[in-house]
Amino acid sequence: MRTLSLLMGGLLLAGGATWQVNLPAPLASHFDRLAAAESLTVDYTGRYLGEAAATIHLSMAKPNLFRLATPDSTIVCDGKTITTYLVKDKSYTEAPVTEEAIATFAARPEVRVWSAFLLKQAKADVLSAKAGGKRNVQGNEVSEVTVGMKNDTTGTLYVDSKLGVARGASLKTGAKEYLVLATKLELDKAAPAGEFSFVAPEGAKKVEPIKPGDASFASVQAIFNASCMPCHSSQNRRADIDLTNHRGAVSAVTPGNAAESRLVRSLKPGAPKRMPMNRAPLSDAQIAQIEAWVNAGAKP
Repeated sequence: MRTLSLLMGGLLLAGGATWQVNLPAPLASHFDRLAAAESLTVDYTGRYLGEAAATIHLSMAKPNLFRLATPDSTIVCDGKTITTYLVKDKSYTEAPVTEEAIATFAARPEVRVWSAFLLKQAKADVLSAKAGGKRNVQGNEVSEVTVGMKNDTTGTLYVDSKLGVARGASLKTGAKEYLVLATKLELDKAAPAGEFSFVAPEGAKKVEPIKPGDASFASVQAIFNASCMPCHSSQNRRADIDLTNHRGAVSAVTPGNAAESRLVRSLKPGAPKRMPMNRAPLSDAQIAQIEAWVNAGAKP
């Protein structure tokens, strides 16, 4: 009986413990170096496979300071407030820093490779990892590491042999593959003055951020009705998408994750066939409304 009790106790302990993958040395270095670094600056290209590449700038410093600049937007956090500026609309929103907001930012496809700089439990996302060979990427020796991660993500990280941090990656979530390749990667180098302060461009207007409670299906259906008909009506169903009702619209998105939703991605610059076809693109504000609805769970 004593032996049985010990075995049962061991099983309970194992069941309550957090299981963690034995990370290959290059990947362990990647996580540890990012966790220990006081600052990180990366200039790189990022793109979904099959789409045009975008030049991106990412800089981060502890605690919770960051700037992400893409052709479409700039997101700046001064440690207390996150400001998001939309280039096309010349508008910006401000939101307080919360753990959820930091996690949402770290989960962006442009940031995820280096998310361990911001997230303490980033290693817990790794479900499997295997070290591969070495190769040369733009004159830098890197070690390949294949990974399996939560949220149905797999891919390969290219960890710089000298810096011990990934300077490139290919991460596939579902059927969507995102590629990044750094042209500049620096650790623990002081950021330029004002890097984490937002200065509104001339003519920019401040708007109130869309609240999850305001992101109703009715609000996005009005956009669909004005811009997506008759191609995506119940009669035509182009690409097998019907946007006249909630059931049809939700089948084209990933509830809770606008970044990985094919409908949202089809609305943005760089999409192979940007929607609406043969019409003016949706405004950044309209796209933000649809993103807010999806991120809030794409509810009826």
